[in-house]
Amino acid sequence: MSKKTFDPDKVTVEALFQAKDEWRKEQAKLPFEKKIEIVKKLQTLATQMPKAERNSKVNEK
Repeated sequence: MSKKTFDPDKVTVEALFQAKDEWRKEQAKLPFEKKIEIVKKLQTLATQMPKAERNSKVNEK
């Protein structure tokens, strides 16, 4: 599923799982240093998110 062809009304569960698998495979090919950079960036974003929003996202799971 490419960004150009994304239509939220036509997305199937199978397409979402396929895209997730493809993303994981791409991430697995990255060098370890790049993976560490991504984790640090995600941690920074999580700390910048308002506390109420973080709690509501945790409670949704």
